Amino acid sequence: MIRVLQTGTELSIQDGGRPHLRRFGVPLSGYLDTAGAMRANILAGNRPETALFECYLPGQKFEFLHDARCAAAGAKATIHINGKSVKSNHQMNLLKGDILEVVQILEGSRVYLSVSGGLKCTEILGSCSELTGFHSSRLAKGDLVLFHTTEDFIGLNASMAAHQMNAHGCIEVFPGPEFETLPPGGKELLLNADFTVTAQSNRMAYKLKGPNVDGFPLEPMISSPVIPGTVQWLPDGSLVILMRSCQTIGGYPRILQLQESGINQVAQRAPGQSIEFKLIE
Repeated sequence: MIRVLQTGTELSIQDGGRPHLRRFGVPLSGYLDTAGAMRANILAGNRPETALFECYLPGQKFEFLHDARCAAAGAKATIHINGKSVKSNHQMNLLKGDILEVVQILEGSRVYLSVSGGLKCTEILGSCSELTGFHSSRLAKGDLVLFHTTEDFIGLNASMAAHQMNAHGCIEVFPGPEFETLPPGGKELLLNADFTVTAQSNRMAYKLKGPNVDGFPLEPMISSPVIPGTVQWLPDGSLVILMRSCQTIGGYPRILQLQESGINQVAQRAPGQSIEFKLIE
């Protein structure tokens, strides 16, 4: 069992989400940075889709009420156990009474903490991850979290080379279904501008602030399928990047589409950080 002492900016339990239910209008949900989460799970000896802690920005603190083996991956961070610094991308042995804290984020924004055996949590439609309007996976101070115990620690003392998340590089994108409806000036603006992640960003969508695009109005469209990574052009002159908990249909022009690696990159950006797009033909 683990007691949450501090949640920091945001602390939640996430897993691989609900990939087979989108045809029923159910969001995918799950880890925002799948690469970081899966690395943490593999290091802890778990299946890649196992439930773990997703720590957004620093400040999370945990008390381990039982012995456990853990691993952290995702954002490059300073992690302390009982006040002493430990490495991420390595397995960590914790004893009953130990305190683990995410002290500082050095690069990126989301740290994934996996416990060998996986976290025990309430599943809704086959997943522990949030389901907007029905189930929140966020944790509060004082919450107790159970985990499955295991003696079969796969990859004992395993480690991985530090992951190069490219947290400041361009995001590679493909043209979206409505990309060709943009006038030439709109395309140039989109692909040469420096956008900023706003504080209105969340698990459903990252809202970007940048050059106002009102001068390039697009025709209204019938609601059409959208997926995580779809970039939409909004009437108020802003862009949104749909994330893992996004809806399954939308009525705004789908001008760009991120691939999986691009979604992971965006997930590691914090409010105030910049995003530039690089088009892949």
